[in-house]
Order: sequence, then structure tokens, then C-alpha cells
Amino acid sequence: MKRITDERQDHEISTIEHYALWTMFWLLVASIPVQLLLFLEPMMILGECICVLIVSVFILISFVKHGLWGNYTTPSLKTHLFSGLLTAVIGTSIVAIFVWGQDSFLFHILLSFGALFLIAFALSYAVGMIVKKRE
Repeated sequence: MKRITDERQDHEISTIEHYALWTMFWLLVASIPVQLLLFLEPMMILGECICVLIVSVFILISFVKHGLWGNYTTPSLKTHLFSGLLTAVIGTSIVAIFVWGQDSFLFHILLSFGALFLIAFALSYAVGMIVKKRE
């Protein structure tokens, strides 16, 4: 097929696609806790969770494949701790919606926070090591 756009138009198309993807991604992520709060039915958000997971894994694999980490950060202990903490806070907030009012509420919150932090930190550290090798 014959190309009908020039480099400037290609750049504009890429910019529009970039903003559209990230807007859709973050709106989808934001819709998950909102739907949980409104409907309290985990099966209602299964589609959104699958979409977010697929896009997240695709972005992660693409970044690692090209040896990229991000525009404003580098793989470091501070970055790994921050990603672990952020994941733990967000994930524990979602778990809190499900276990609110149960006798074992504090146990579930502490367990989910610790597990999510360790998993996210370990994943961030592993990906960071791969990215550093590919730079």
C-alpha cells in the first residue's frame, strides 16, 4: 500500500493514539473500584480486569523487549519501593471493599498489603534488572 501521510502527520497520529490509549486505560482502571463500590459484585468487573491485565502485560513486555523503563525514572531501589507501595495501597483498598465489616478485616488488610507489596516489589526489581541488561 502506498503511504499517504508524511512524517509530521505520522507523529500527530502517534500522539493522538498515545493519548487515546492512556486515557482509555486510566478510565478503565478508575471504573473498576467505582463499579465495586456501586454493585459489590466482582463478576461485573471481570471484563474490565481482563482488559487492564492484557494492556498492562503488553506494555510491560514491550518496554522490557526494547530495554525501556520510563521517561522520568530509572530502575532503582526507590522506584521499586514506590511501585510496591503504590500497588499495595491500591490493591488493599480494593480488598477492603470486599472484606468490610468482617471479623477478620484487619487480618485480610495486613495480609493483602504485605503480599501485594512483596509481589510488586519483586516483579519491579526483576523487570528492572532485565531492562538494565538490555539498555
